[in-house]
Amino acid sequence: MATIRDIAKAAGVSQGTASNALNGKGNVSSAKLKLVHDAAAAMGYTINEKAQLLRRGSSRTISVILPNTAHHQYQAFYVSFQSYCKRANYQVRLYITNDCAETELEAMLDTKASMAVGAVVISSIPNADKAYAAEGLADVDVLFVERQPAQNSSYIGFDYVKCGVELAQKALDNGGKQILLIS
Repeated sequence: MATIRDIAKAAGVSQGTASNALNGKGNVSSAKLKLVHDAAAAMGYTINEKAQLLRRGSSRTISVILPNTAHHQYQAFYVSFQSYCKRANYQVRLYITNDCAETELEAMLDTKASMAVGAVVISSIPNADKAYAAEGLADVDVLFVERQPAQNSSYIGFDYVKCGVELAQKALDNGGKQILLIS
């Protein structure tokens, strides 16, 4: 397989210029870009994605860990999240845990091993933040959704019980009239 050195030599440029041209970095003139890309194509060169991942230190992947996809709210969350990530040029890797703590931790370990930039989790684990830290997952950026962990962790969602109580109180205050709940 051709190396950067081989491509640089064939294109008549330095190794640094060849590397920058192939990796889309630095200021490389359009003429040199063409020379490098033509040489790479002629030699059958393809960029080693794993090597790039190691150099960058993370992928453009975000893990989504859900208890299941049977519930409409989880489906809706995943579809909208994936759509947003795709527009932002990120890939989404979906894990389904079936509310199994062991499966969730395996998904988080896989997330860390794949060098994902982070994870969005609807956790099945009581005190998930502590469980993740115990597994050495503290360096993976984790955002908890819907099911709030006990500690101060990154969390998006709301308290369903408090919401229900406040809606019920509002209904009682209004004599049960003119309440509209859209979910």
